[in-house]
Formats: sequence, C-alpha cells, structure tokens
Amino acid sequence: MSPHLPFTRAHRALGPGRLTLLAATLIALHAQADTLPSSGTLFDSSRSVLRPTESGQAARPGSVRIESQNDEPQSAPSPSTVKLVVQRFTVQGNRQVSDADVQAQLLAYTQQTLGLDGLREAASRVTALYRARGYLVARAYLPAQDIQNGQVIIGISEGVIGQVSALPDANVRLRPGVQQQFVDALPAGTIIREQDLERVLLRLSDITGVAVRAILRPSQQPGAADIVLKLSEMTAITARAAIDNYGNYYTGSNRLTSSVSLNDAFGVGDSFTVNSQNTFEGLDIKGVGYQQPLGATGISVGANYAELEYAIGKNLKGVNAGGTAEVSSVFINSSLLRSRDSNINFNLSEDHRRFEDSAGGLTVEKAAVFRSATLYGNWRDDWQGSNAWSLSYGIGYLDKNTPIDASLDALTARAEGRYQKTNFNFSRLQTIGNGYSLFGSVTAQWANKNLDSSEKLSLGGPNGVRAYPVGEVAGDEGVLGRLELRKYLGNFSGAIAEGTLFADAGKVRVNKDPWDRSENHLSRYGYGLG
Repeated sequence: MSPHLPFTRAHRALGPGRLTLLAATLIALHAQADTLPSSGTLFDSSRSVLRPTESGQAARPGSVRIESQNDEPQSAPSPSTVKLVVQRFTVQGNRQVSDADVQAQLLAYTQQTLGLDGLREAASRVTALYRARGYLVARAYLPAQDIQNGQVIIGISEGVIGQVSALPDANVRLRPGVQQQFVDALPAGTIIREQDLERVLLRLSDITGVAVRAILRPSQQPGAADIVLKLSEMTAITARAAIDNYGNYYTGSNRLTSSVSLNDAFGVGDSFTVNSQNTFEGLDIKGVGYQQPLGATGISVGANYAELEYAIGKNLKGVNAGGTAEVSSVFINSSLLRSRDSNINFNLSEDHRRFEDSAGGLTVEKAAVFRSATLYGNWRDDWQGSNAWSLSYGIGYLDKNTPIDASLDALTARAEGRYQKTNFNFSRLQTIGNGYSLFGSVTAQWANKNLDSSEKLSLGGPNGVRAYPVGEVAGDEGVLGRLELRKYLGNFSGAIAEGTLFADAGKVRVNKDPWDRSENHLSRYGYGLG
C-alpha cells in the first residue's frame, strides 16, 4: 500500500478546506502542548482514578499479631549444690539449626564448673538462638540423664504445627471455605517458623478489611503447638474523598476525587470500587474496578473500566476543544515474597484504550493496546528506613484511526505502530529523629521510539515537580527526582499532620527521534513548603 494513500483518502473525504482547517487546528494546539491537555495526557495523569483497583500497588507493611501461650513456665532456682565440670555438650533433636551453630552458643559453658542452674542457662541460650531465627515455640531442655565424664545432653524440641483452626468474629463475611484455604496453608506436622506463619497471616490480612491474629497454644501432641486464627472484618462499605488543586489550568485546577468500595461482598475477599474525579470546569472521570484473591495462593485477578471526558476552557474556550477516553484493563498479580519487612510482587496487565479529541468541529480518534510486566516491592532495613521500588517493561500498539492524523504522524512523530517502554522507580523514607524524616525518590523512563502523549513521562503534578500543573512538560524519556524533609506535627482525630519542605527537579527528552529543530530537552525544578 502506498504510504500516501491515507492522506489521499482523507483529502477526498474531507476536502481541501476541511483538511487545511484540521491541520491548522492541530498545529495551533500542538504549539501549546506543554500545558494544553488532551485525552492522552489526562489519561496519563489520572491512572490511579482510571484504575480503581490498583494492579501494581505495593503490599502494606506487616501488621499481624502472633501471640504465644506455649512457653514453659520458668523453672525455680535449684536448691541442689551439686556441680560438675562440663567437658562436652551433646545436642539431640536439632534438624533446622546445625550442630556447629548450637555448639557456638554452648562454647562459653564448656570446661566450666556448673550446677543445675548453669546447665539450664546453657539450654536457654540454645532456645534464644532458635527464637532469634524465627522458630517461635522451639525449646532446648535438659532430658533425664546420667551424666558421666562431664558429657551433658541437651535436647531440642523444634516445635511442629498441631491442629490449626479459624475462629471468626460474628461480623466476618469471609466464607468458611475461604478461611479453610488459609488453615490448610499451615499443614500439621511442619516446623513452626515465624516467616511461614507470618506469610499466611499477611496474605489473609491483605484482604481488604480483614484483620487477623494468631494464637499459639499448647497441643495434646508432644512437641507441637496448636494455632488459632482469630478473624475480624470491618464494615462492608468504605468511602473517602479528597480535594486538591493539581488539575490542569484549562480543565480546572481544583479537583474533587472520591471513592466508594464494597468489600468482601461475595465472601471471597473480593473488592468492588467506584472512583470519580471532577473539576466542575471541564474534567469528569468515572471508573469501576473489581479484584479478587485466589484463596491463600497470594495471587489475585481483577479488571477495571473507566471513562474520561474533558472540555478545554479559559481563554481557549472558543476553540470548542474537548474529548474522551475509554480504558479497560485486566490484570493478574502474584505475591512472590510476603513478610513484615520485605515484599516482592509480580504483575501482568493488558490495557485497551480509546481516545478521541475534537477541535473546531473536527475529531481525531486513536486506539492502543498495551501489555506490561512489572516487578515491584519494598523492604525495611536496620537503619530505620523503608524502601520501595518498581521495574516495568511494556509493549504496545498504537492505531491512528483518523486518516489525516495518521498522515501527519507519518510526517512527524511516527508514533503509530508498535512501541516499547521501560519504567523504573525507587524511593526511600529515612527516620532522622525528633519527629523528622527524609524522603527521596527517583523515577525514570526509556522508550524505543517516539511515543503517544498517553505514554510520555510528565514532569508536572503532585507526583512530579509540584510547582507545575499536571501535564506540564512531557517526554518520551526522562528522569525525575524528589526530596522532602518532613516534620510530624501530631495526630488530629485520627488524621496525621506533617509539615514538608520539598524540592523537585526533572528533565525529559521530548521526542526520542526529533523531526524538527525545536528544543528537545526540557527541564523543570521547584521547591516549597507543604
């Protein structure tokens, strides 16, 4: 097919007058592209609203409780005055911790003269070693023995799972069959390790509104502990609303964002969410989403659908410009690692997007399919800091449905067709002391070609350089850095108040492959108090 054929078809369909008018309109609007919104740029800046059930949200910090009622009572000091010189300790029953590691704890007690209390102290050192490694009910003890030639035996009960049961409160909507899947994830006879128990509890608490605590109780089975999972669940309906002034100048700076969620309506841990955002001046977004975990596997699936409608106002209202966007997506999310201090997740998603922009009575339409794979997570360290990161790679296909738009694109950006992009983000929150903390983040994007406006990295808005509006300066590739000094001011009726001193800076490469001599590298920076 001739590359000039779309242009020829458009010329015949629209006529030379309308063709010239449309081209002039597109060029005029493009000249103000730094701040003028389109369905693509508004989509890019409103992803969280367009996806009510977030497909790439990091796991929450661990908040589950594990209570133990299995510890042996402390032995009273022995009245015995019999002492012996310990030549060597022999350890029995240790399968999870090596002889060398246990003997290292007992080294200070060998070749020493010890009574019964001293021997118990040596055993308690071994117990402490096991507990430090997450064996919650492991216990070292002195079995009945006839000590000869200073050879002392220390027995170890590493602690296995006895019976596991769920004990839900009356308000719990989660079906018994789903609860049983989490019970079955703790099979009887396996060693009780904190990280294994914690993983199951955290995945259970990841269900919106569910809180869980585990109680370890003495079991009728020797060397075992029974586990009771006590469940509670918050109200089925939750709602929130927020007001900010980060909107685009031409569609309204002041934004009202609201969300209503119906949690665990079907008793399978599902969540149905309705989102909206409105500036009451030119932007209206509505979205719905559904997400459901697949039992205790750590896998969840979901889908989202959203519509966006905008109209350009202010001094450009006479242009009669506006448009719409429709976005539908499906995703699957897998928890690869779940613990109190570190989490790793993997996400696969597919988006189907349709965009429409109008100006002067003429309309441009385009559609895109985008598939991405994202690896993301977080961890807490020993320096009172928490870190979060994400790495994603996506492949998309952009179809310019309007012939004249496709022809202009072929002469300029050549964004139509297959494209690829990679995104990276890292952030750290560091506690300093006296209510102060330091937050820093870096975001970067790389692309293999010129991208559509919906895929560019934007420097403006609440998640960018905050001195500039949403959509301000966008590029195919770029890097963005943010730094904040935060001061905790107090808790007022459950709301945490913080003061913030911030500085943001970013730089973008507007077009991966420039086609004219316009400035292709733009930067922005800003600072302030919040």
